[in-house]
Amino acid sequence: MPRWSTAVGCARLGLAILVLVFTSAATAIWGGYQVFGISIFTASASLVIFAYYFVALSRKPALYNRWAVLGLEIFGVFFWLLSFGLLANWTNVHNSFWFGQNGSYGFWHAPFDPSDIGLRTRSIVKRGTNKYHTGVALAGTAAGLGGVEL
Repeated sequence: MPRWSTAVGCARLGLAILVLVFTSAATAIWGGYQVFGISIFTASASLVIFAYYFVALSRKPALYNRWAVLGLEIFGVFFWLLSFGLLANWTNVHNSFWFGQNGSYGFWHAPFDPSDIGLRTRSIVKRGTNKYHTGVALAGTAAGLGGVEL
């Protein structure tokens, strides 16, 4: 195995742990949506796959099977695609709650109205809903890291 494969494997391990942590935090805030379960399963399965790679490549080389590795990689690619796509969609749907019609455009200093170029107003978020906005941001971050993991 090339030397860089160890660095790539450690980076994948770190990303899987981050996705697991961010998705678990979003689940604690928003509750049990199916997309969170798929993402948590995918990150956990990646940790198990990494453990197999570590044991098979460094401790017990007799356990290494190239067909098993190929199957695990195909499994991982499929579930990471599914996971980050569903998380990104969930984030997009739930982030739309924070855009309204009667808000302000923030600090706008232009000779034309922002709606002339297709911008939408952003309504003010009440303090009681900020934790839900944080949950959406955590899910979006997990989706982005899942895309990087892929």
